Amino acid sequence: MLKIDNKKTAKLSFATIILLLLTNLSLLIYCYIFHIHWYKNLLCLSAVFIFLCIMLGRVRILEIESSGMVLSVKSYRPFITKRVLPVIEFPLHSLQSFSLKGTLLLISLKRENGKMSKLRVRLNLLKKKDLKALKKHLSQYVKING
Repeated sequence: MLKIDNKKTAKLSFATIILLLLTNLSLLIYCYIFHIHWYKNLLCLSAVFIFLCIMLGRVRILEIESSGMVLSVKSYRPFITKRVLPVIEFPLHSLQSFSLKGTLLLISLKRENGKMSKLRVRLNLLKKKDLKALKKHLSQYVKING
């Protein structure tokens, strides 16, 4: 049984980015009202604002759960709980190999028809101990399926 998630880290990141966005917006309004180096500040603050909006869109909560027969990876946005979709769900007996490169998990599966299929999963905001636990868990099944 394996259950890993990044809820706390993702929610903290989300809240931090929201706080930075509000601060940035306040600075933009302040510069506009008091005409303080308007064009230079507008360019810099607008670039930071766009960057923070992109970062906000990339924050996702990731849940990895294995009951022993099936590995399920779910991903959704913080504070939005209506749409929790399994990104990947596959039987562990079909796992042939995997590699963990930074926060990218590459999985090779053997389908029922004998063909190989490859999957990629981004494991953003997971702690190192969780990545080690996932690697250990998947290694057991690769040895069994070998």
